[in-house]
Formats: sequence, C-alpha cells, structure tokens
Amino acid sequence: MTGRLSARGQLVVESGRMTGFRRILAAVDFSPPTAEVLAAAGAFARAWQARLVLLHVLPLREKDTGGAQAELDASVPQALADLVDERRVTRSLAAELGIVEEARQAGADLIVVGTHGRTGLPHIRLGSVAARVIENAPVPVLAVRVPPAARPAS
Repeated sequence: MTGRLSARGQLVVESGRMTGFRRILAAVDFSPPTAEVLAAAGAFARAWQARLVLLHVLPLREKDTGGAQAELDASVPQALADLVDERRVTRSLAAELGIVEEARQAGADLIVVGTHGRTGLPHIRLGSVAARVIENAPVPVLAVRVPPAARPAS
C-alpha cells in the first residue's frame, strides 16, 4: 500500500491488491456521529460480507462499565443486529489507544470512527481521536465526518 498527496492536498491511498474486509471494528462514543459511524460500518459490512465488532472506550478512572454496555447495546439499529458479532466496552488511558488495541485483539481489518470535523483552536485544544487512530492503526481507518448541522457548538 502506498500513499501520495493529490493536487488538492488530500491523501490518496493506493493498494496493489485489495482482498476485502472480513472484520470491521466500529468505535462509538455516543455523540452525534454515532449513528453515522454505525451506518457506514454497516454499509461496509454488507458490501464486503463482513462481521462487525462495536466498541466504546471508557477512561481508566471509570470503574463501572455496565451503563456504557447498556448504552452500546441500545445504540445498535435493528437493521444491523444480524451483522454484529461483538459489543465491547473497554477502559483505556486514551480512547485512541483503546481503539487500536481492541482492533488488534479483535482481528479487525478496518476501523470506522467518527470525527466532529473541528478545525482551528477547538482542534488544537481538544485534538482529534480520529487523527490519532489513523496515525497508529495497523489497518485502514474510515473517518466518518458528522454533518455540520449535527455538530456540537465549539
């Protein structure tokens, strides 16, 4: 797999051989992009006849995962239920570290994450979990950008 920048400054990834996706990890945080992340992950899973692993990462200080597990279970649309193999809640020092580690453990060959599309000072101040996942992931990452109308105020 090689990458290059297009004339517009966008990264173009070229792969000499694409074999498809068998296991897709969709990371959700229950924010506005969650529905779009699940829809995109489901579309890829159907197109590639892949299975889904849904993930929510909690901070290490969180002891109880039960509430997050219940919310994760409830966030799955009925139309995707047949594609889901696992629904995982884990704790990690940082969300991106948890996502990358769980992708490795799950044997995922694609990660789907949401991004709020922040720019400028909010991006610098808050950073981007999606960008850090892309930098550290051992597999391709699909970043789903939330529509501007659904973005939280910065």
